[in-house]
Parts: sequence; structure tokens; C-alpha cells
Amino acid sequence: MLGLVTVWALSLAGGMSALAAYGASPGAQAPAPATWPADLRDALPMAPGTTRVVMAAHPRCPCTQASIRELERIAGRSGGKLRATVLFFEPAASDAAWAEGTLWRWADAIPGVTALRDPEGRLAARFGALTSGHVVVYGADERLAFAGGITGARGHEGDNAGQAAVLELVRAGPDAPAPLGNPVFGCDLREPERAPPDRNRPDR
Repeated sequence: MLGLVTVWALSLAGGMSALAAYGASPGAQAPAPATWPADLRDALPMAPGTTRVVMAAHPRCPCTQASIRELERIAGRSGGKLRATVLFFEPAASDAAWAEGTLWRWADAIPGVTALRDPEGRLAARFGALTSGHVVVYGADERLAFAGGITGARGHEGDNAGQAAVLELVRAGPDAPAPLGNPVFGCDLREPERAPPDRNRPDR
């Protein structure tokens, strides 16, 4: 009996360790363009004199609930200055309902935020986004000021370096001469066959 209990305890410990390691493992990201892509000025117009935030999101990634929540917190602390677009990945041959689910409705309800369908993730790829929750910030001068995630781990909410950097950029504009970065924690944007989140919206 003692042997069985020991084996069970070791298995549980191993499972917890693997889960913790997964939660702390960042996703992939590619370099974002140093300046706002000129050919996207119509598809994603930047309001003159504003800092622009773009998030790439997988509409069926449960980890992205935390990223949307952090974006909502940034909006609430920005004094109405946040201007953001959330690009929701949409696989080929799918309809609007595939992307326009729980996370879409939540993001689109945040003041200053617009949700946009992104067929096959083409717009997200232009900003180096390979992982759901990837955020880029461009200043009023259209130069890159931040690229990375705004959560501290997969599905983890709370203050973190990425969230703080984006909030400061939205409030005051970019001061750093070089782009700031942060790991991105979320699902692979290129995984079309994910089940939708099983909750309408996390409790707030």
C-alpha cells in the first residue's frame, strides 16, 4: 500500500511539474517591422498623433482570456487613451461565427478596442505574431515601441512587465530609443482546429 501511495505521489508531483513548465514556456514570435507597414494604412488606419496597439488572438485559445483581460485593464487605466485592434485568426473556408465568439465579443466591448477578423492570420503575420496574445505597439511617429506578450505566463492574470510597458506607452508615448519586448504566452495562431472556450466569459 505504501508503495502505491509513493508511486501516486511521485506521479502527481511529476504532472504538476510538467504543468508548471508548460505554463511558463513562451510561444514563438518573429521580428515585427520597425515602422508601421505603409500598405496597411487602409486596412488598419492609425489615428494621427496616437499610439496604436495591435493584438493577435486565436478565438479558441483559453490562454488568451488572460491576454484580453490584461488589455481590458490597460484600457481602464489609460485614461481613455487606448486605441487598439484585436486581430482574430480565422482559418480558410470558415464563416464569421468561427471567429466571432466569446473572446471576440469581450474584446470588442472594451472601450477603444476594435475586433477584426484576420483570414489565415495574414495581418498578424505582418507583425511577427505566431502566438495568440502577441501585442505590438507603434507610437504616433509610426515607429515600433513594443513587441511581445502582456501576461506573465499561460493563462496567468496580474501585473507583469509586458502589461506595464504597454500601459506606459499608451499613457505617455514611447520614450525608449529601441523597441521593448516581452515573452508571449498563448496558443499557436496557426492551429485552426481548436474547440471553443467552454465558458461564456470569465467571472470578473
